[in-house]
Amino acid sequence: MIYVYFRSLDKSGSISIVGRNKITTVLVITILLSVIQVVLGTQVRETIDIISDELNRNEWIANLGIEFKIHRSYSILLVAVHLYLAQLIIVKNKEAKVLKSYMGVLLIVIGVSVLSGVIMAYFGVPAAMQPIHLLLGTLIIGVQYYLLLLVRQKRIQIN
Repeated sequence: MIYVYFRSLDKSGSISIVGRNKITTVLVITILLSVIQVVLGTQVRETIDIISDELNRNEWIANLGIEFKIHRSYSILLVAVHLYLAQLIIVKNKEAKVLKSYMGVLLIVIGVSVLSGVIMAYFGVPAAMQPIHLLLGTLIIGVQYYLLLLVRQKRIQIN
């Protein structure tokens, strides 16, 4: 669906993207790292499913294994790589407003995703946070893919 939406847009106007190949490489890396993070999150969820019958909700995090610690710590790597990507897109491509806009959206979604994870970790895994956290993880990959499509196109919208 993202690709169909992308193909339907008017792509008149043209600007050059500074470091197109480097941005593409970093975007592919961020997508792969994000997919790994989703898999790690799935493993955390599987562990919660196992222990949820035996423990109170506020004890879940304390009884999670190494999967949770890896998932939590891995998010620092993801944030760092995305900040580097933001530097490549926002700082070095001042004229590419559409790229800057989507990069801003991506950073916001990542920030809210990390915040929802922190809320789950420190406030007993509130039931309402679980689907939000999952949705945000999916949105991150979707926005990354859309950014990749934008960067790889020959013409990019000026506005």
